[in-house]
Amino acid sequence: MMKIVALVCMLAVVVASEEVDIRPTPVFLVGASNGIKKAFYDIISKDWTSEQKGKAIDDFVAKLDSKFQAAYAKFKQDIAVIKAKYGQSVDDQVNT
Repeated sequence: MMKIVALVCMLAVVVASEEVDIRPTPVFLVGASNGIKKAFYDIISKDWTSEQKGKAIDDFVAKLDSKFQAAYAKFKQDIAVIKAKYGQSVDDQVNT
């Protein structure tokens, strides 16, 4: 599950038009400060396993305002529904 969360964090994004930064913003961080977004990108840019990144993202979001925690919880729930509906994640398929 952590692999899918980490992978989808990198893939499922929206672009916040008001941002100067051209990197896409994960849906659960829309409205976050540039510092928060940078901290997120620092995590996903590390040479860690999907599980390590997923845990680091969980820990990171747990320290944010409840608005972002709720958005992340919904995001993870949506990913679980997608995984249940479509089965194996792309990351799992690539690594088998």
